[in-house]
Amino acid sequence: MDSSNTAPRHTERWRTLYHSAVLEPNYTLLFARIEEARVAILRQIETLPLHPTGEERRALSTALRTLEALEGVAHRRKA
Repeated sequence: MDSSNTAPRHTERWRTLYHSAVLEPNYTLLFARIEEARVAILRQIETLPLHPTGEERRALSTALRTLEALEGVAHRRKA
């Protein structure tokens, strides 16, 4: 099986879910979107080579931190 197309699809999936979470205006859906994006990012991290590029590592790390911040803001607004 050729895995050359697998990595781009995984990368596209986590980015799509991440953007959906960040742009979600409905607080009822926001927490589920954040969790979907977090799971996709963590799965992407698991598929990385032993020494991924700095750019990819930074993008994934930044995305996770952004989701954490967004979740914190959402919890505060919900309270």
